[in-house]
Amino acid sequence: MTFAELIKIESKKPYFINLLNNLSLIGKTETIYPKKENWFKALELTPLENVKVVMLGQDPYYNPHQANGLCFSVNKGVGLPPSLRYIYQVIERDYQVKMAPHGDLTSWANEGVLLLNTVLTVSEGKPLSHQNLGWLTFTNEVIKLLQTKDHLVYILLGSYAQSYTALITNKTHVVLKSSHPSPLSSYRGFMTSHIFMKANQVLVKKNINPINWVIK
Repeated sequence: MTFAELIKIESKKPYFINLLNNLSLIGKTETIYPKKENWFKALELTPLENVKVVMLGQDPYYNPHQANGLCFSVNKGVGLPPSLRYIYQVIERDYQVKMAPHGDLTSWANEGVLLLNTVLTVSEGKPLSHQNLGWLTFTNEVIKLLQTKDHLVYILLGSYAQSYTALITNKTHVVLKSSHPSPLSSYRGFMTSHIFMKANQVLVKKNINPINWVIK
């Protein structure tokens, strides 16, 4: 099964129909991020057959112009959110490089990094406002489908992402964990985790081409 086929199957289920109906109602009085055409962007840019690494986020950025359908990512021309700034610092230290000033992580997605928020929409200014609409049911199915593909690496940053460890049942998968790269917790291990370099080390050991983490 592909991600596109999964979306087609899930979209016919009652929970998903209710989800879309609720989003339609919310959209009449609130601004929803990201734009509708980007709700499934992570699954479109990184189809199942291309996935090497999985990063899980919670829900999209809730400020204007930020959310673009990929967790941690923002469009070019938008200032780097604090968490992404710390992610860039770790990569710059480990690889002795200078990251681009923008936060568009599309190149990661194209290389095989599934940048998946577990809740795919949010209302402007209201973090976690859509977490009970049904998205979690859908993204749990995505994670279950990932178990059909061997030799994936998960980068789980923070306790929320790590709560999904129980769904990772494929014994060929490798789970790497660290604190979240937010200003409040980045220095609880993330800044010295070398987690992106470690992910590549795992891929190389499995004879899989590593990810070019350098954003240009």
